[in-house]
Amino acid sequence: MEGFLVTAATGALKAVLVKLAAMAGEFEGDTRSNGFPRRRARRHARLLLRMSDSDEGDADPQDKAWMKEVRELSYDIEDSLDELTHHIGDESANPDGFIDKCKNLLTKTMARHRIPKMIGEFKAQIKEVGERNARYRNGGISLMRTANATVDQRALTIFQDVSSLVGIDQPKKELIDLLMKDDGHVASVHLGVISIVGIGGLGKTTIANLIFEELKEQFDCSAFVSVSRNPDISGILRIIFSVKLAPNLMPTLNQGTYNNSLEKSLLPLRTKESWKIIRCAFSRSITGSRIITTTRINEVAESCCFPHVHRRIFGLEECPSHLTEVCCNILAKCDGLPLATIAISGLLATKAPTEYQWNQVEKSIGYALERNEDVNGMIRILSLSYFDLPHNLRTCLLYLCTFPEDYIIHKKRLVRRWIAEGFIHEEHGHTLYELGQRCFNELINRSLIEPRYIGKFGEVKSCRVHDTILDFIRSKCIEENFVTLLGVPNVPIDRQNKVRRLSLLVNTEEYNSSLEENNRKYILDKKEDDSNEQEDNSNGFNILKKMNLCNARLLTIFPHSVKIPSLLQFRRLRVLDFEGCEQLENHHLANIENLLLLKYLSIKDTIVNVLPTQITRLRYLQTLNVDVRGAINIPTHIYLLRRLTYLLVDMRSQLPAKIGNMQALQELKVVNVLAQSLNTQQGLGKLTNLRKLSVFMPGHHADAAERYKGHMKAMISSICKLGRDNLHCLTIHISSVSADDFIQESWCPPPLSLQELVINQAPIFRVPRWIGALVNLQRLGLYLKELSQEDVSTLGGLPALLSLILYVEEVITEEGGRLRISSSHGFPSLERIRIGGESCRLELTFEVGCLPKLQQLNLECLVAEENHTSSSNVVFGIEHLSRLTSIYCCIHYKYETRLTKVAMLAALERSINSHPNQPTFTKEEYGDFVCEPC
Repeated sequence: MEGFLVTAATGALKAVLVKLAAMAGEFEGDTRSNGFPRRRARRHARLLLRMSDSDEGDADPQDKAWMKEVRELSYDIEDSLDELTHHIGDESANPDGFIDKCKNLLTKTMARHRIPKMIGEFKAQIKEVGERNARYRNGGISLMRTANATVDQRALTIFQDVSSLVGIDQPKKELIDLLMKDDGHVASVHLGVISIVGIGGLGKTTIANLIFEELKEQFDCSAFVSVSRNPDISGILRIIFSVKLAPNLMPTLNQGTYNNSLEKSLLPLRTKESWKIIRCAFSRSITGSRIITTTRINEVAESCCFPHVHRRIFGLEECPSHLTEVCCNILAKCDGLPLATIAISGLLATKAPTEYQWNQVEKSIGYALERNEDVNGMIRILSLSYFDLPHNLRTCLLYLCTFPEDYIIHKKRLVRRWIAEGFIHEEHGHTLYELGQRCFNELINRSLIEPRYIGKFGEVKSCRVHDTILDFIRSKCIEENFVTLLGVPNVPIDRQNKVRRLSLLVNTEEYNSSLEENNRKYILDKKEDDSNEQEDNSNGFNILKKMNLCNARLLTIFPHSVKIPSLLQFRRLRVLDFEGCEQLENHHLANIENLLLLKYLSIKDTIVNVLPTQITRLRYLQTLNVDVRGAINIPTHIYLLRRLTYLLVDMRSQLPAKIGNMQALQELKVVNVLAQSLNTQQGLGKLTNLRKLSVFMPGHHADAAERYKGHMKAMISSICKLGRDNLHCLTIHISSVSADDFIQESWCPPPLSLQELVINQAPIFRVPRWIGALVNLQRLGLYLKELSQEDVSTLGGLPALLSLILYVEEVITEEGGRLRISSSHGFPSLERIRIGGESCRLELTFEVGCLPKLQQLNLECLVAEENHTSSSNVVFGIEHLSRLTSIYCCIHYKYETRLTKVAMLAALERSINSHPNQPTFTKEEYGDFVCEPC
């Protein structure tokens, strides 16, 4: 728990501990009185963590109830502390005028006098919860069931009849081919390792066991071993060696003996730390041995495989012919999970073979699974991946259910919301965003979220959650009252629970189609005056009116959702997300100043054009995204938001002259150079903590040349100042060639702190000379009118450059010459390069010693010559790229150059086929011609 302020397991207990400690300095009273609730809360937090590590099938209902009660209490206490802290005020609150100062002093004094009473109330509440827990536990005896009380569901699938398994024949064949072949040779004498990676329940263990049973007779000895989360390594090694050595020698063998004795085995494993030790027992020179590992984590798979080869295995069976569409939809939810497919088949067998019945199963698949005994196993298997996560990652994963099904979730939006919620805690040497990005990548690596859009430099920009995973985390969120979801069919609402996070997800089309049926069901099923009744929440319009929303920390509303509620109902919000909300209008932001604790506000992609001036009272605001569809005013006094870290505006917006006072800013986009005053641009240079800046440099009219020149010089001066501090990422959008004059100037001093630089939208004539001084630059993207040999030399000398994108219109070389990349300026660190363009005649030569670390080569060029004999080679020297793993080539051609295109691709393929690494080759062809009519 240490380090994370808010988690799904402990609620806000950590935050309460931190804030109570801070309050001790505000209250000069009995320190023991203040310390008592902190000690109690700390004990409760430790107990909550231990209890939450038990999966849902092992937890006693009374324990669950107590855990929920503690979490809810922690949220209430933190809300009270935050509101009190706000009234006490801080140094950022500087009222003007004598009367305002007197009012402020009176408010602070009254708030301070409330502290002793509040602490006394906290103490009584925490004590009562602790005593109730003691009574539940019957004098200290835990009611939690032991972890050994249930059978691992994966073990049951190992012994399942093969005839009942679906979609495994082809994956099994591919795996056997991978396992038994090495460099194309069957039964290689080298040690072979493959790893199957994917989420829990994917069928990894099942298919590994089938391969094991099929191949084990070909080996002198074999072992199939499961490794738990807390494995006994010595015991595991004993099992492995017992298949070869005399059992009576086992107690005397030490690890060195194990290492010298092992010869051949087939070994499925599941965890990284275990493999680090066990792999020492396997020498790469062991003759003909084969190993299979199974894991849920990408980096574990890669660490297991000596050649770092692993595959994700999915299976999919054909759907019933008489219910094709709905069956395909159900199988899509299962996404090839063998256990899920079998479980759902068993469920459907109990239903009438009608489209209505099967559609009901599809819509409520996650919740039907929980209620149906035959498929509880799948939920338990999904739990394995969930409970294998650290507590902070569980919380980050659960939070994804605030987004609709099949929704593309942008990483930046998600991470900033995690930060605002307190899920990400500071760590020395890293920003909160960097730490949040690490959590995002870890969920990707563990196959719990699916990467969607991959950015230009190879980073994952967005993700989605598979339906089955989403159903699972929704059920966990409802159980723990972590999120309240409104507008999702068959997801119940318990109005006895306080609303902590509210997500309005209803879709207009689905809502309208099911409204009449749901209303009828609601009327028939509802018991009058029964406050314990859980309601189907499809009828979001009615239910929202009945909710007490004052405790909600999150409100997110998606397009086509229910009517937007008044912000007066939400006084404890931390996150307010209206991104893409089509029904949002200016008046919906009225009373926003009452959201005293707000940290995240987004109205991105809405039609709002007026930002209330009262927003400047939100002193805790960290993220403000007002990149709307049209122009929007930015309040002059926005610089009073001293905690604002991320400011995202439309390029037509005008920023305040005193922007230099916003010292907490780490990201600012997009700054239109001509839309800002000179004072604003000069103030930008004072933002010493700014790490990411996006600038738009528009063109100009002749009558505004002097003004344009002054603004450009001021902006470049500020960028150079920022480049001495923390500016890591700079994006410059150029709308016309007129801005290129300033890009080509001598930037002095050059922004040496830059790690990423992108100049795009309109081409610049050549590579600016000052770029050659950026010794820390790792990622570079340029849109060039011309690329010369001198430019290549400039870029090739960048010592830290890892990824390079050069979109080029024309290559300039000596007559009949080629663009050469030599060892003297040969990109010593570059791993990925993309070069060329649809109008570019590209001919490259890679000399010996250049690009020693290049892995990915991406080429785009135009075939302009009809002489296919002289122009058959677009690239020479591919064999000199010793670490090359993949090549992509995009070729544009005309009808008259089609033969040249064929010769060029043939020559390129021959060169690739002769490369010792056998890199993968992908090509695309675009012909620009019209076929003549017959």
